[in-house]
Amino acid sequence: MKRSVSGSLGDSKLAEILCGLSTSEFREFGSFLRSQYFNNSDAIVRLYSFLRKFHAKGRLEDVKKSDIAMHIYPESAKGTELDTNVRKLLSNFTKLTERFLAINILLKDEYLTGSLLMRESAVRNYPKSFERYYRDAMKKLGTVRSLSTENYYYIMDAEQIYFQFKSKQLESPELQLGKISFALDLHYISIKLLHFYSVLNLKLHYKKTIEFDTWAFDDITNFVERHSALLRSEHQSLYADYLSVKMLMNPDDVIGFNDLRNYVSSHSGRFGNIEMHRMYIYLYNHSIYRFNKGYCRNAGEVYSIIKEMEDKDIPLWHYFAYHMYFINAVKYASMLGEFEWAERFVNKRSAKIHADIRDQTISLACANLHFFKGEYPDALKQLLGVDYPNYSFYLGAKSILLKIYYINDEHEAALSQIDAVRHYISRKDIIHERHAIQFSNFVNCIAKLLTVKDSERPYEIRRAMKTDISATDRVWLQGLLSDPRKSGEPH
Repeated sequence: MKRSVSGSLGDSKLAEILCGLSTSEFREFGSFLRSQYFNNSDAIVRLYSFLRKFHAKGRLEDVKKSDIAMHIYPESAKGTELDTNVRKLLSNFTKLTERFLAINILLKDEYLTGSLLMRESAVRNYPKSFERYYRDAMKKLGTVRSLSTENYYYIMDAEQIYFQFKSKQLESPELQLGKISFALDLHYISIKLLHFYSVLNLKLHYKKTIEFDTWAFDDITNFVERHSALLRSEHQSLYADYLSVKMLMNPDDVIGFNDLRNYVSSHSGRFGNIEMHRMYIYLYNHSIYRFNKGYCRNAGEVYSIIKEMEDKDIPLWHYFAYHMYFINAVKYASMLGEFEWAERFVNKRSAKIHADIRDQTISLACANLHFFKGEYPDALKQLLGVDYPNYSFYLGAKSILLKIYYINDEHEAALSQIDAVRHYISRKDIIHERHAIQFSNFVNCIAKLLTVKDSERPYEIRRAMKTDISATDRVWLQGLLSDPRKSGEPH
């Protein structure tokens, strides 16, 4: 009977998990599999050894099941029996990878480990062990710089387990219930504030229509006001989340933005890395919103936030849109004439961009840098390296290209690009509606400027600036009012 095993690991769950393991994690996984407590199958260990070389080359998805069969079962099984054996082997191997991940999570989360040990010692009635686990947990949580939602959960959980286990021995059980109640309030408010921010952010920045009930916000506000001094001094992350929500509830009022920025800046030493990352992303996004709305005369406010983040070395490369942040950092700095800073930033942070999109991100960022320096040939060369992995890159590159063509009086080239852009926007349903409108308005303005008399251009520019266009394009058009041949230098 012929061997019937076919297919590859491809996009299987096993391939996805293994590809996500670093080299050191994959090595630890091997030690895990060799432990008889977790695995007593020699075939599993041999499969790991077989897959190791593919993991090192980043080619796990290409591994064929028939090759696995040849390596693990060279003679012992054929046909349907062989296929069944390989399927079972891969299924068991997948379960072990999941168990490895779960154990790693447990080992890394000392609070979760402590909580489980505390609960288990209570169930088994180990009073001495319970007391030690409880004291250790509260001591560790007491040293946290800025308590997070998870921390509040573990405090609430620890106090609740303590009350259940020790209730009969407590002289004042109401004091323990008070601790549980306050921890529960903090946990709930922390979760609710994060949810409020997510919904408001989607409504504001992405124009999403979301039914949003803010019934709890008045209660949260009253709670924060009652405990204001305590929260500001000991619960910085929760208080900052509260300020971030207030900022988005009144997005056009600069007071909310300044309150959050001043609080985060003055308490930066008390925030953990995750909280600092989140708060500065909030400030960065809102500064761009304020710039786009025309509340700032230039990009100075956005640049100051970016520069502050870089000075504090906040690990923004974990941000899902780091490639766009990278381009914006270079663009806004260059708009203000901060060319040396922009060049240092490119050299320092380029390696942080995901490899799949790194080259085109750097090319588009440097195209912006050369454009604002008035180095148009160099900008055009950089644009050749942008292959438009998404519509934001396409629109960003075309904006620079159209401006250069207009400045250099290359009317035919500009009109050809305008026609291509219009077709692109009409075909791409994935383009955010506002971005499509803004760029269409800008393209229409350039098309009009190419056909009217010089004396009519100021009128057309002013008319275009009353429409919805991006802040970057508005600043450039503003510069044209003072000198129609102005070269895109910062204003």
